[in-house]
Amino acid sequence: FLMGRFRMSLRLLAAFSAWLIFAALDSRDAAAQGQGRTSTLEASVVNSYLSTSGAISDLTSKFLRDNANQAASSSKNGSALNTLGGGADLAASGSADAAARPGYRFWMEGYGLNSRTGAQGTFTGDERKTFGGIAGVGISLPSGWSAGVSIDQGQTKIDVTGLPQSSRIDLTQFGGNIAYETGPWTFTTAAIHGFGDVKASRTDTGGLISANYDVKLWGAIGEVSYYWSSGSATAAWRVVPKVGIDWTRVEIDPFTESGGAIPIIATGQNTERVRGYAGAEVGYSWLVNNTIFDIAGYARVVDIFSQDVDSVLASAANGAALPRLVPGVIDDRFEFDAGASTSVKLSDALRLYAIYDGRWREGFRSHAGTIGFEYRW
Repeated sequence: FLMGRFRMSLRLLAAFSAWLIFAALDSRDAAAQGQGRTSTLEASVVNSYLSTSGAISDLTSKFLRDNANQAASSSKNGSALNTLGGGADLAASGSADAAARPGYRFWMEGYGLNSRTGAQGTFTGDERKTFGGIAGVGISLPSGWSAGVSIDQGQTKIDVTGLPQSSRIDLTQFGGNIAYETGPWTFTTAAIHGFGDVKASRTDTGGLISANYDVKLWGAIGEVSYYWSSGSATAAWRVVPKVGIDWTRVEIDPFTESGGAIPIIATGQNTERVRGYAGAEVGYSWLVNNTIFDIAGYARVVDIFSQDVDSVLASAANGAALPRLVPGVIDDRFEFDAGASTSVKLSDALRLYAIYDGRWREGFRSHAGTIGFEYRW
């Protein structure tokens, strides 16, 4: 009997000891979570990383459009097929013979861009400012074929809305374009490739946190346009409807932060999208004392046919917090683009131009300005 009572007492003591141990562990875990050591990472820690993907995708689309425009600009109808002040070359030559000769062209331009992205889920939004320059050369052949190559060097500064996060993107893009013109029809295609470096920073309770990672991009575009004009050799209107499709892919490397209280390790992110668009340009050019002036406006509607944006897995580099899977930022399906341009052709060789481009979609707006010159020989 005494032995049985003794064994029961041991069981009760063991159970009570186990309860004390588990209670102590629960208390310790609760205290640790209160101090942020085992809580899950905040999704917002990768907001600047998510902004990078969107910014580069938009810059890739912009450079694709530039290449498609420049391909059409090398054709015998000149820049009548894009927003760089078209129609002036046809009016300047005054003859089909001038348009039939092989020719070369060099262009250089500088641009500035400002855009804002609205909040989406745990992503708080951002503001982006880009400055850069483009240089290229092109050739036009009597057979109706034309081609060109160009390079774009730009720098983008991103500030995340409502958070102490920012990043700087140094991006280099190379492009090539080909166009074929037959009667009023022009068929254009272009492809680009680029790479860049991103320097990102944010602050937490431990101070400044920084990261550095690389990006790569690819893109292609195809466009068909129809040129209609009415007027004389000294003044003419034009209407140029066009449809096209483009594809872009952006690959962002994984990174590891340094500094601060909870630096993170983030997985790479790939973004791929296919878009279609349709629109038209309306322009007018006129001759005054051997100087040709041109104004133009355009509008188009863009539809995203498919969009694939990877989620990002963020983990604490020092194990101070639990990892979190953060979804990427998705662009709204429909976008409206519009712009205007003006140009002055000072001689058969030299033309100056200025362009405004605007883009709007749900939760996004962008304004860009470009000035440049073109030299032909």
